[in-house]
Amino acid sequence: MIITIGTDIFDSEGNKYSLIEEINKGGFAKVFKAQINDSDDNYAVKILDSSFGTPEQYQSFKNEIEMAKKNNDEHVVKYFYTHDGEDNPNLPPFIVMEYSEDGDLCNTLQSIDHNDVPKIVDICTQLAYGMKAINEHIVHRDIKPQNVLVFQDVYKISDFGISKTVDEKTRTLTFKGFGTSMYYPPEAWEKAVFTMQGDMYSMGIVFYQLITGEYPYENITDENAYMDAHMYQTPTAIKTYNPHVSPRIVSMINKMLEKSPARRFDSWDEIIDCLEEETQNVEITPAVKNAVEKKILADNKRETYLNRKKQLEDSIRDMNKKAWSQFNTQIKTPLIELIEEFNNQYAGEDKITYTLHGYSLEKDSNEMTVYLGKLWVMRISVETVPYGSIDPRSGMLMRDSDWLLSQKGDSPKYKGKNIIAWGTLNYNDGRGHNLLLVEEDESGYGTWYLMRNTDMGFGRSQHGPGPFAFRFEELYREIGYLNALHIYKSEVMEFDAQICIEELPF
Repeated sequence: MIITIGTDIFDSEGNKYSLIEEINKGGFAKVFKAQINDSDDNYAVKILDSSFGTPEQYQSFKNEIEMAKKNNDEHVVKYFYTHDGEDNPNLPPFIVMEYSEDGDLCNTLQSIDHNDVPKIVDICTQLAYGMKAINEHIVHRDIKPQNVLVFQDVYKISDFGISKTVDEKTRTLTFKGFGTSMYYPPEAWEKAVFTMQGDMYSMGIVFYQLITGEYPYENITDENAYMDAHMYQTPTAIKTYNPHVSPRIVSMINKMLEKSPARRFDSWDEIIDCLEEETQNVEITPAVKNAVEKKILADNKRETYLNRKKQLEDSIRDMNKKAWSQFNTQIKTPLIELIEEFNNQYAGEDKITYTLHGYSLEKDSNEMTVYLGKLWVMRISVETVPYGSIDPRSGMLMRDSDWLLSQKGDSPKYKGKNIIAWGTLNYNDGRGHNLLLVEEDESGYGTWYLMRNTDMGFGRSQHGPGPFAFRFEELYREIGYLNALHIYKSEVMEFDAQICIEELPF
């Protein structure tokens, strides 16, 4: 059955809902304004796509709506009836709920005087009470102004389409389009567990917009920018936009917007207490006000630094994964294939084997050792080289994130391109080579090269005639001498596993 304007649908008690206007359309549902039993009483009817989701997701949706119906708080939209599609197979699933004549919070954000702090505190208090009631049963997971409906001066939270029951073990993002990017908490971008503190973060952005009229993050141009903002940016100081806000409200919103869920409030009662204390108009001692504002500035500074540090550490972790995936495909796998081919062709007892010592995509360094019988014959040691991680004075690789943030390090380069990992390839007879992973473009992927080093014979050498591998602490300096007159000669070529197998010392 096609549901459209003019269609009549019925609940289990025979009440007729006449659809008179389409008022909203989402990814899997339309919302109509409806009138009951030919009266002037208005309701909102949400019609779901009959092909919505998997059976498991559909059952979860039904359970969530049933849970929402149990909530009778005055600041939560009331759900009067749900049709699961089974009682009347001719009708798709639908929900009958309260209808708002006054639109949603988006209208309020455009019309309200953001300097009217008492009015804004009242709205925030209503929303906090609504969230307290909701989070006793479910985690909403899609808090945004569009999901706050206005009934004259009463504000009610709606739309539980991607909510999860509080005691569900898995609260990761699922169906229905993953909420709204403007209000995602950081943990949602990382696909971590989404708890009440996730709702608290999203509502913190709503509070911020109410009190300032602005979005807390700057330079948002696309989806990736939203992710970076939520995960790493510090919100613009509230007093930049509204100097009339008390330190109590500023610190409350800042705490709601902490990147770590553990640093947000433990309950909505704490937020409600802050808001209700604000209405008591207690005069703040000037010294205390100044001290609190000073502490807020210090907190913002600390938060900015911690966000930069986390962003750096995440980028290094991502670089490590890319480097090791390329090590796997360009070095490890070709070597293993040749080792297996050798063992198939060689009938003797001394087979070639290999070990990977604690190998992990998360690590900064990894090692692979090749054995002939019980004797090691080749050892490959590789480490990643984060951008700007070389101390130009000592040539040493620095991994401490505090150093990386405070110092201006260098990045080794080959032909103008960043070297993002390097290593040594040593045979047990003293010969060896170096390995270089050279970044090809901004994607962070590149090509592994073999660096073959020999002694030119006209200077004091710390190495044999070669080929030999420079030690890690020598690499930065020696790479700088590539293509220059030097006591060593280094040739760089794309890595070829066949060279390694041919050079094994038997």
